[in-house]
Amino acid sequence: MFGCGNVGLFAVMGANLLPLDHIIAIDIFDGRLEITRELGATHTLNSAGVHIVEAVREMTDGRGVDYALDTTGNPKVERLITHYRLEELETAAAEMRAGTVIKPVIRFEILRDQQKATARSEQRESGI
Repeated sequence: MFGCGNVGLFAVMGANLLPLDHIIAIDIFDGRLEITRELGATHTLNSAGVHIVEAVREMTDGRGVDYALDTTGNPKVERLITHYRLEELETAAAEMRAGTVIKPVIRFEILRDQQKATARSEQRESGI
């Protein structure tokens, strides 16, 4: 969880209802981080002056995260959660290993485009 303002706090509460091993709250304000601990965060990180990717990897025994949510709107955070096309899979893996990305998200555009085309075709056949 990047950002522990109102939206981030609610997200931590929601995440606490799920069977997650780690709920990591990241913010620059220690007071907010204390509240996230009370609401169920298993780990907190004040990101001021810290290499976030390395710190998160350390918290997760090198595994990283399965899900990440940014509630900051900060462009620096957006770069840590990066989207790649399927054909950029090797780039995604390299950037994750290099520590420049914490959560690579692979987009399956081809499949999505095929699904849209199939749906349109089915609509035409059914007369919708």
